[in-house]
Amino acid sequence: NRLIKFTYIFLMLFCIHSCSKNKTEPENEGNESAQQISKNQKPEKKIITIKSLDHFQRIIEQGGNRLFLFDLYADWCQPCRILTPILEEIAEEKSDIVSFYKVDVDKHRIIAKMLQVRTIPLVVLIKNKNVVKRFVGVQPKTAYLDGISEYAN
Repeated sequence: NRLIKFTYIFLMLFCIHSCSKNKTEPENEGNESAQQISKNQKPEKKIITIKSLDHFQRIIEQGGNRLFLFDLYADWCQPCRILTPILEEIAEEKSDIVSFYKVDVDKHRIIAKMLQVRTIPLVVLIKNKNVVKRFVGVQPKTAYLDGISEYAN
């Protein structure tokens, strides 16, 4: 019983410590449109990290009929780390029909609330300013590809 309590307290402290680490990446409000963002990215960078709420809102507002995939994650989340290479592979294959973004839920709690994040990892497909599909947890690569195929047309 004491071991369980100790383990629980240790995990809670670890999570609090992980979430409260100083962020070294500066917040960049950015003034680029969704098209400019994709044009300015290095070719090897297929998944763009959301820098602010304003950045997120501009992408959604200016996206038109484009399909967006948002990976909602946290640095401390082990399943999120497992998901990353899967999404990187898909981004290499499908970046012509879908735009890929990452949202750190610890840094961008308002975005997480807007997208109704209850657990991570969460992958959300958005088209025409609407959430069209949600994937909770790590799914097989084919599940994401099927979702993209269904809504990318």
